[in-house]
Amino acid sequence: MLSELDLQLQMDKHNELCSFDVEYLEEPVKPVIHNIPKLLFFIEGTGKIRIYNKEFDIVPNTLLIIFPWEIVEITQVEKPLAIMKISYNSVFNNLILNSLNRYKKSKNNIFSFIKKIPVVYFNKIEAKTIKNIFYEIKNEVGLESLSDFKPFFDIKKEDRAIKEEFDLSTVYITNKLTELIILIVKKNINEEKNSNIKEESEEENIVKYIYAHLNEKLTLNKLSVIFFMSESAISKYLEEVTGFMFNDLLRHMRISKALNLLVYTDLNIEEIAHLVGFVDGSHISKLCSKHLKMSPNKYREKYKDVYQIFSEKEQELVSEIISYIYENYMKELNIDEVTEKFNITDIKLNKILMSYSGKRFIEFLNALRIDKACEMLLTTDKSIIDISFELGFNTVKTFNNNFSKLKNMAPTDFRKTVKHNF
Repeated sequence: MLSELDLQLQMDKHNELCSFDVEYLEEPVKPVIHNIPKLLFFIEGTGKIRIYNKEFDIVPNTLLIIFPWEIVEITQVEKPLAIMKISYNSVFNNLILNSLNRYKKSKNNIFSFIKKIPVVYFNKIEAKTIKNIFYEIKNEVGLESLSDFKPFFDIKKEDRAIKEEFDLSTVYITNKLTELIILIVKKNINEEKNSNIKEESEEENIVKYIYAHLNEKLTLNKLSVIFFMSESAISKYLEEVTGFMFNDLLRHMRISKALNLLVYTDLNIEEIAHLVGFVDGSHISKLCSKHLKMSPNKYREKYKDVYQIFSEKEQELVSEIISYIYENYMKELNIDEVTEKFNITDIKLNKILMSYSGKRFIEFLNALRIDKACEMLLTTDKSIIDISFELGFNTVKTFNNNFSKLKNMAPTDFRKTVKHNF
């Protein structure tokens, strides 16, 4: 069986476990696709950067997080940019994720959160801490542009002293990268909270109030008195921001909260009904039967443990499954084949993949295939039809739809506008 590290070595074309470099830019850079994760810390200069279709300002002490196969373009350089750059093997993503997953309290993994806010602005005091971590990594791996970094898989197995030193280096770099990720997330959370406090309007509080008081008898008249707004104004606002009329919104909120309580608590159905404002548990049962085609207990059983963290005994199974998908994702692979091979249910398989990548089976499979498609589009002259069928897609239309969904552009546009940075 391949270990997670061996597997990653087969999947990644780059040789370095982690590298550090400094870059200076005086002119804009055309769209570039990066096939390995990177952290760019802008220490000098100003300009603008675009990630897919979103543009961000660049100022001193800006940190940019680049994930594999993301398209990045520096659209404007007002003052020359000085950039500290860390590139690291994707295996670190998995090491960091596995470490932090032990402490997560929600279904989302930490990288999914970071992807939503890939650019972070630090103040001068915070920037000193970030710079120190970058320098500590530099001291460990050296400066890429000034030295030849020896690929770690070229180390002779019999040279135990060197191998032991490398293992310590791996732990050290992993800890430093984990520290950076934690600082990034904490900064994002604080900025998000401050932004909400500053921008929150009286109208926005209406939706929060409704959700927090679902167990009460809520009416437009009651909200009108509380928020000093007319019933028609409240009704109009709710429809504009949610797409629902008041009573429809109330019902959707109650159903949503009831389902969350089913999955994340051990409350019985009558207790849940009381907390969300339904008359009794039978109301929830009817709604589940009508819309989900299953009972509340069946729903709880199906989704209760999807996002739990694995025990150490399960790690070997996880590694085997991930290895198998990586080895076969270019074939006509489907969920039934994987579950049958490993004698597990589709729910169990999705639980494994959610913990590993934040994606369910079909999302994980498509992401692997589309990332490979990016590489093939840039490094071969194969037609889109050939690429789509070679990667296991049944039709070109399915391939194009998945590519556009994940990369925000058509494969033909990707090939024309994006240069690779392998």
